[in-house]
Amino acid sequence: MLGRMAKRGWDFDDGIADVAYRVLPVARGVGVATCAVTTLSARALPELGFYRPYLDQSTRNPASCRVATKSGLPARRHQAPCRGA
Repeated sequence: MLGRMAKRGWDFDDGIADVAYRVLPVARGVGVATCAVTTLSARALPELGFYRPYLDQSTRNPASCRVATKSGLPARRHQAPCRGA
């Protein structure tokens, strides 16, 4: 196991889901989170009827901001955008 993924804030009417992740230290920095977030948003969420995923990440963590940028998912609706990512 390299980490975990979670889907939160499900809004079935509007097809919105918040995606969160956590990666174990041994697996950080090699693209695990980006791959997992991209795969989840491209394959699993659409099959469940979610077409507008948002990423629930730390905007104060540069690595989380890189995952957001690389995966192409916007930050959670009420979250400030990443600075300097």
